[in-house]
Amino acid sequence: MVQNKKYNYKDDLKVMLDYGREKNRKGEGSYSFQTVIQGVITLNDFKQIISGIIPVDRIIIDRLLYRVGITPGNIEMLITEKDYERYQARCQIYKLYGNGDYEEAEKQLMEYKEWVKGEHPIHQQFTAVLYTKIMIKQNDHPGKVLAMLKDALGYTVTEWELQSPDKICLAPDELEIILLMADCYRKKNFWDKAESMISWVIEYSRKHVMEKEVWKRFLPLVYLEKAKLRKEEMALKYIKTGILLCYQAASLFYLIPLQNYYLNLMQVLEQKKELTKTQRRNRRRILKERNCILELCEEVGVDWKTIEPKQTYHNTYVFSEVLRRYREYVKQSKSSFCEGICTENAYNAIEKGVSIPRKKFTMLMERMGLPTTYMIAPLHGVTKSYIDQKVQIDELITRYRYKEAEKRLEKLEYALKRKKLIDNYPRNKQFFLRIHAVLDRELYEASNEEKRKNLEEAIRLTMPEYPKLDFSKKVLLTQEAYILDNIAISYREEGDYKDPEKNYKKAMEIWEGVQKSYQTSKLYGLAEYKGYNKILSNYVSCIGSAGDYFHSAKLGYENIKHFLELGTINYLADACYGMAWNQMEEMKIEYGKVRKETACQQKLKQAIILAKMVRHTFLVEFLEKHCEEYN
Repeated sequence: MVQNKKYNYKDDLKVMLDYGREKNRKGEGSYSFQTVIQGVITLNDFKQIISGIIPVDRIIIDRLLYRVGITPGNIEMLITEKDYERYQARCQIYKLYGNGDYEEAEKQLMEYKEWVKGEHPIHQQFTAVLYTKIMIKQNDHPGKVLAMLKDALGYTVTEWELQSPDKICLAPDELEIILLMADCYRKKNFWDKAESMISWVIEYSRKHVMEKEVWKRFLPLVYLEKAKLRKEEMALKYIKTGILLCYQAASLFYLIPLQNYYLNLMQVLEQKKELTKTQRRNRRRILKERNCILELCEEVGVDWKTIEPKQTYHNTYVFSEVLRRYREYVKQSKSSFCEGICTENAYNAIEKGVSIPRKKFTMLMERMGLPTTYMIAPLHGVTKSYIDQKVQIDELITRYRYKEAEKRLEKLEYALKRKKLIDNYPRNKQFFLRIHAVLDRELYEASNEEKRKNLEEAIRLTMPEYPKLDFSKKVLLTQEAYILDNIAISYREEGDYKDPEKNYKKAMEIWEGVQKSYQTSKLYGLAEYKGYNKILSNYVSCIGSAGDYFHSAKLGYENIKHFLELGTINYLADACYGMAWNQMEEMKIEYGKVRKETACQQKLKQAIILAKMVRHTFLVEFLEKHCEEYN
């Protein structure tokens, strides 16, 4: 077992919030913690939370992170059984709402409201907001909706209109309520009031620094609502801004409504005979992009109207389940596992989720080799600026920009070595070993065997039993899933030129093990996991390479549905290309060539459109080359 006893991880959350409140404000000064937490928790409760060893509902932590412009997905978190049950109930209500079963959704909302009475007000706010969204879908009177929205916002925010946007910290969920209120005023013909509220939110976005995963949840909606208050020329300007923001964030949230509004404005200008050549060209492009998304939605049975921001948990694990699965992974009895920490009866209550450990929490985490905190940061002992650099390196590698990634890695590694934050923190060291292994292969032609050897060294820093024990039995943290994905890729690449049956099989065993680890989790299908999303495209591609085109295509459609429901354009182009490749290979076997005007070319064109939307230059060039070959 990995022992991290001498390292203290409890400051991870405080460091991120510290960085957020200092950088979130454009200009001089920083926000006080009191400003950040106002309306959410008391200062005393906040001090307990940032100790890192007191459990709290993830929805509260997410709200604080969002308020300082930080993506909650940057933190992995352990939650209690009670938090899991509440989140499960909220997901079920979202599902009913998305399916248009508003009567049952309202019924369960009322049950949830009663259940969380006396709990944190954010739970009541969730109930009120979703209830008003149902009212909006049913075209209820805007005055009635407005009153409900005011009550909903009041759970965490008061007197916001009396404050300057740079004097207050709000989360996207709270800003969305303000925008929905503005829309109600517009429908009631109080245009000046609506204009004032939307302008306040725009000014807020200008005064605060936010990660794109934060602003994508509300900023495109701002420009959609702003356009509704303007005539054609100015409305067009705001709509174009909203569309560009969606593309920049690779987000589907509000994209179809923005594109529809844009095309309607183009039609009005055409009727007035005021359409320029550039506008005609842009209209054709936007029409292609919108139709591409609508075609994909239709193919997999997703209603585009349901693609909207939700209060989704990211990279989250139930603490009691983490304990049980780790114990089963290392094949220990309960009495053996908890020896020296607590009695077997006490441990049994903890593993069942009935009891929440306080003093014993740190010891249990150490026994599993995990950071001793409920909130686990991507890098430990560092400021948020270094975490940002890590995220950028991962993104550059995803886009095949290896030289840029290497330069940033050298800079980050130099800074952390000086602070002695690599060798002293196994998970930090693990990150650098993984990235070096990938870059050595891509830039310096290291063999797959060398790459795999370095990756296995990295994975053993937190899983010393690898590959002797079945890792699918334990909960995998994101970094571990990434490394296993890279190991599988090394086998898959080796299979392209050497012993394909053996190497493809080994690659698929690893990917299936990672999938099983996530799929046996209580939160599977409810929470989102970076590690799981990352392996999907690679796994499906390998199945196709092994010759099982039907199975690969079936999983490809499942991937497309998953990413559409998630509201992300990322991975969609890869999924479309994978399906096109499968169809091309099948035609080569059956006809000896790729036939023109077939479904595979349609999928290839969709992949190109999607890659262009998010400006994935390398992928666009690669796909266009393929398209030329088969035309």
